[in-house]
Amino acid sequence: MSDREVKKLEKVLAQEAKADLKAIDHAMKDVKAAEKALQKCAKTSEKAQKKVLKQKEKEQSTAKVLNKVTHKHADMLEKEAKAQEKLSSKRQYESHTDHSSRQMHSNFDDCQHSAVANARDRDERLAQIHAQYTHGDASDPETTVA
Repeated sequence: MSDREVKKLEKVLAQEAKADLKAIDHAMKDVKAAEKALQKCAKTSEKAQKKVLKQKEKEQSTAKVLNKVTHKHADMLEKEAKAQEKLSSKRQYESHTDHSSRQMHSNFDDCQHSAVANARDRDERLAQIHAQYTHGDASDPETTVA
C-alpha cells in the first residue's frame, strides 16, 4: 500500500471515528432527553398521585359531612313526625274538650231554663196560695197545695 492509500484509509477511518463520536454524542443527547422526560413523567405521576390522595381525603371528608347531615335530616324528620303526632293528639283533646264544653253549656242552659221554669211554677203556686188565703178560703193549706 502506498502512502497515499494509507492517508486515504486514515482519512476514511478518521471520518468513521468522527461519525461514531457524532453518533455517540447524538445517542447521549437522546439518552439525556429520555431521562429528562422520564423524570418529568415521574414527577407528573407523583403530582397526580398526590392529587388522587387529596381528592380521596376530600371525598371522605365530604362523605362524613354527608352522613352527618343525612343523620341530622333523619333526626329532624323523626322530630317532625313526633311533633305532628303531638299536634294531632292536642287537636283531638281540643276537639274533645270543645265537645265537653259545649255539652256543659247545653246542660247549664237546660238547668237554667229548668230553674226559671221551676221559679215561675213556684211563683204561680205561691200566688195561688196567696189568692186562696186572701179570698177567705183558708181552711186547710196543705190540702190545697198539691
